[in-house]
Parts: sequence; structure tokens; C-alpha cells
Amino acid sequence: MNKNFNIYSEIVDDGCKWTEQDVSPTDFRAFTEGIESGDEVTVNINSCGGSVLGGVAIANQIKALNAKGVHTTARVEGLCASIATVIMCACERIVMDNTSFIMVHNCWTQVQGDSNELRKQADVMDKMNDVMMSFYKSKFDLTEEELKSLMDAETWFSGSEAKNFKLNCEVIEGQSEYKIAASISEKHFKNIPKRVLEMKNKAEETLKEEIVEEVTEEKQEQELAPEEEKKVEEVVEEVTKDETTEEQPEEEPVEEKTTEELKKEIETLTARVAELEKENEDLKAKCGEEKAEEVPEEEKVPEEEKVEEETKEEVVTKAEADKRVSGMQASMQKQVNALSTELTNFKSQLQAKEEELTKAKAEITSLNDSLNKSTEELSVMASTLKEKQQALDKLNANVNAQAEELPTMEEGLAHCASPAEKVAFIKSGKYVH
Repeated sequence: MNKNFNIYSEIVDDGCKWTEQDVSPTDFRAFTEGIESGDEVTVNINSCGGSVLGGVAIANQIKALNAKGVHTTARVEGLCASIATVIMCACERIVMDNTSFIMVHNCWTQVQGDSNELRKQADVMDKMNDVMMSFYKSKFDLTEEELKSLMDAETWFSGSEAKNFKLNCEVIEGQSEYKIAASISEKHFKNIPKRVLEMKNKAEETLKEEIVEEVTEEKQEQELAPEEEKKVEEVVEEVTKDETTEEQPEEEPVEEKTTEELKKEIETLTARVAELEKENEDLKAKCGEEKAEEVPEEEKVPEEEKVEEETKEEVVTKAEADKRVSGMQASMQKQVNALSTELTNFKSQLQAKEEELTKAKAEITSLNDSLNKSTEELSVMASTLKEKQQALDKLNANVNAQAEELPTMEEGLAHCASPAEKVAFIKSGKYVH
């Protein structure tokens, strides 16, 4: 049994799908049910990558199929970038169109936190790079140092260049152009080849053409009159004119639209839909007035056809506008959710910093109180010491005054009449040495 699994959008973790086209490990697990030894599985890849953990989970499921005896082939149709290359290398066989591209680089992420959190995240990313390296070594005939250099530099190469990078793959001549890079952003990739950007522009032009073709097919199915066809074409031109006027020159990369630009475009389309609905209501009201005036039968038919014509125009345009608005709202919601997550993280960090600041202020207040108390105690001690010093100075002054009044030993002995008096005088100590 031969089965095909397509990875034509972003690779995500389980529970994180933004669109039906996103691929998760659960999607691949459901696909593998019923596959037995000897079956052949082809994984068609045209993806910019996505979640590292989601991609590694799919790659490990492919390795389990290989061990089970299932023959797996990775077919690179347009672009196989980032974690999609790990899924490619997990397959037994790789087939590339000569016009397709491969891109390998180190994993990247967005993180907020203190220095400890940033170091922790860097260590986790190094481990993820090691896991990616283990898959690359099975398909690239390069040393670990050479592979690391390719990852550090964010390396792009086409199928015709695969042999220069010693990739074990089969390169076939591909003539068809694939819509490979509609979601490529220069904010995420830094070395995008000019040829890939040209294909991105061409893919966007093709999408515009498909919009026109879809509306044209609906118009043909409804067998509109020549006048109605003209009006439908005007509506199609009105719906697509915003993208047409913002079209970038072929030699310049197409920039991602900002949230404000998406809002503006959604508002424009919503306003257009409202205008068409109002015109439809006006036509219905006008038709009702003319019926009330009993318009002749031969004049009623053209007016009814006109109402039907405007109604068809409104239905076609509203359906197309709703489709475009829905897609833009999904894209914008994805950006809003990412910004909300970032804001939540920022608020958490801000709250932690405010708590640290409050604690620091409390410590400073406590230290100031202690300092003021110590200053007061020192002031009292200084005052006491000053008083004691003054008393000591006064005592010394009295001692010195008394000392000046005492006779010397010779003078005192001279006034003693007997030896006994002399002994008593010496014992009294009332003399100056």
C-alpha cells in the first residue's frame, strides 16, 4: 500500500493549530493507523518549519515506521526549512526537485526573564540543536563541526546544489513552480536567497489570480448577462485593488503586513460589503415603490432583472470578501495572541520587580530608623562625655590649686621641731615632690 502525507504549512505542537493546514504530531499519528510492514509512505514537504518539539515528535514517529519495516520517502517539493529538515532526514529516502530549496539553522525562540531564565533557555536551545544535529548526521556526509557551521550561518541550498553539501538524496528535474514561501518572513530568516523571494512574489500573484478565477467560475455557472459580467469584473477589481496597489517590485522582498495594515484592509473590505448590502436594500426598496405605482408589465421585467443582477453581484462579492476577511482575521488574531502572551509575561515580570522595589523600600526605611536611633544615642553619649570631661577638668584645676598651696618636702621639714614631727609630716603627704 502506498500512502502520501502532506506537510504544506506550519508544523505545530498538539493543541496549537491555527489553521486546518497546520500539521501536528497527532495528525501524523492518525495518518499512520493501519500502515503495516512493507507499505510505502511518502511525506511531501513544502514548509517553512515551525515547532521544534512538534517536528521532532513527527520525526520519531517516522523512525518507528522505519523500524517496523515501512519504506519512507521524503519528497521536497518546494521549501524544506528549519524543523521540517529534521522530518526529511528521518525518512529512509530523500527526493528533491532541482528547483526546490532546503534551509538549515539553529533553533530560535523568544523569551523574557532575568539572567538566570535567559541562561536556562539558552541551555535548552543548545540541547535542541544537538537533537537536530543527530538527525542531520544520518543524511549529510559532513563532520559535526561542518554541520554546526551550516546551522550557525543559516544555510540555504537548492536541489541542484545538494551534492555540494554532501546530502544523501536523489535530485530530479522539476519543471513545475511550487508556491513555496508565501509565509516566509525576513524577521525570522536572515539569508533568504533572492530566487526564493522571487518565488514568494510569484506565489502571491498566483493567489490573486486564483481569487479572480474563482469569482469568474461562479459568474460563468450563473450564466450572467454581458452587463452583469462587467459589474462582477468591477467588483473583483475593487476587492483585489488594495493588494494590487501595494504590490512590491520584483527585485525587492515582500514585507509582512503589520497589524495596523491588516486592520485597515479588513475595515476597507467590511466597508465595501456594507456598501453593497445598502445598495441591495435600496434596490429592493426602489423595486417595491415602482410596484406600488403599478409600473407597466413591459417595464417591470427589466427592473426585476436589474435587482437580480445587483443581488448576484452582492452575493458573489460578499462571499469573496467574507473569505478574505476571515483569513485576515485569523492571521491578525494569531499576532494578537502572541502579543497578549508577551504582555502577560511582561506584566508578571513588572509585578515581580514592583514587589522587589517595595521590599527594598521597606529595608531602606528600617535602616534609616536604625540610623536615626543610633544618631540620637551617640548624641546623648557625646553630651554625657562632655559633662564628665568638664567635671574632670574642674577637679584637675582644684588639685592643681591645692598643689600650689602645699610646701615642698624641704620646706615642710624645715618647720618641724622634732624628729617625730618630721616623720608625721612625711606620712601625711602634704607636700609637693
